[in-house]
Amino acid sequence: MVPPGPDLYRDFAPLLIFPPLGRKDFPRPGRTLSIVKANVKRILITDDEERVVKVLTLLLRHPDLEIDHASTGEEALEKIRSTQYDLLILDLMLPGLSGNDVLKALREEPPYEQIPVIILSGRNEDSTVLDTLKDGAAYYLTKPFEPAELKDTLTLALGIDYD
Repeated sequence: MVPPGPDLYRDFAPLLIFPPLGRKDFPRPGRTLSIVKANVKRILITDDEERVVKVLTLLLRHPDLEIDHASTGEEALEKIRSTQYDLLILDLMLPGLSGNDVLKALREEPPYEQIPVIILSGRNEDSTVLDTLKDGAAYYLTKPFEPAELKDTLTLALGIDYD
């Protein structure tokens, strides 16, 4: 005999009451409820050039992506430690803590060591590229970059389809 499944009304109805009992101000005025989509991937773009961040944000816009940004290495580490990201796009030349320092710090911390990192930098010396890949970057793209190349890299890293 197959055991009965959950009683949908008994088990789930209390979760569906809206607004929550005793909360006449729910949601608070001026606030909206956000709905979490199951397949949304979170990306953190770290670059100190605001125009680069804007271009990347517009270029990478996709219904399955949520994009956040940081302008310093310290801010990036703070956000990474407080939010779960699926991918990082990181410039090497940052004020304060460099992109290399951020990458090395992440690779030493078990919860973050597996996050794929795309380096997007103006530095294109072979030694810099090789050292960064040895330090744990998954991909290295140079500025100026081809939009199609960046989108293809995101497709490889996250399975996001831009076609």
